[in-house]
Amino acid sequence: MTIMLSGAVLVDGALLVIAANQKCPQAQTQEHVEALRIMGIKNIVVAQTKIDVVGKERAKESYNEIKEFLSKNGYENANIIPVFASQNINITRLIQEIGKFDITPDKNEKTEMVVVRSFDTNKPGTEIKALTGGVIGGGLKSGELAIGDDILVYPGVLVKNVWKPLKTKVKSIHSEFGVEKKAYRGLMVGIETDLDPSLSRRDSLAGSLVVKEDNMPQLKNRISIDYSQIPDKFNKPLQKGEVVLINVLASKVLGTIVSQIQNKVIINLGDTFLPYFPEDQAIISRKLNNVWTLAGAGKIYE
Repeated sequence: MTIMLSGAVLVDGALLVIAANQKCPQAQTQEHVEALRIMGIKNIVVAQTKIDVVGKERAKESYNEIKEFLSKNGYENANIIPVFASQNINITRLIQEIGKFDITPDKNEKTEMVVVRSFDTNKPGTEIKALTGGVIGGGLKSGELAIGDDILVYPGVLVKNVWKPLKTKVKSIHSEFGVEKKAYRGLMVGIETDLDPSLSRRDSLAGSLVVKEDNMPQLKNRISIDYSQIPDKFNKPLQKGEVVLINVLASKVLGTIVSQIQNKVIINLGDTFLPYFPEDQAIISRKLNNVWTLAGAGKIYE
């Protein structure tokens, strides 16, 4: 679930795959839909699978279960497409429904790139003069990036107990379609920089936030959120001193509850400094049966 939450910040819509031979909702389906709702993702389409292994009556029953489940979670207008993939039945229609997703990015948005992977692409033994800079991979939450742009990577590196953002330049941009001149929202890209490649090795920059100098984020180890808990999931509210797991953008950190007054929650992140913008969504998970479980969310107000 925590991995899904880190990636979901970059998506404009979701395809839910729900099998007709199982009761709906299964626990994971319930949690994923709760996460989509919390993150404000409105574009949803459902592929109802396994219709070839159940009878006509069960297929109808399953369809109605899915419809009822979606309605209870605020997705009553989501389309449910029964599919039989191996016979290519309704696959075209499913693709058409995805193509109808309402995606209207603002051309004037400030640049924010969420880093989900980072790499050192140099092979062992490469000559110094042939080394290439560190690579960061992810997607743009807003704005655009072009070759030659100066960027900042937050939180950066720790220098004398102070976090300093990494200043670097976009050297090249690659996507699944090949070399790109620019990157926009909706395109997953790998950005070659002029950073020391040791800084990006083995996903060491995963969870970072990339911005331009006209759009500096907050960087704090204590956040305050306007919290809303998912009802009927936990027997008690957040407790002072409780350790929780927090997802903000692609960052995933542990924090300790300092206080909760009504829906205002203050969380201490210890030595971890989190890059964020006011109004960013913080998603809280708590331990349930020793498993991190989605508990609620809220916007960061401080």
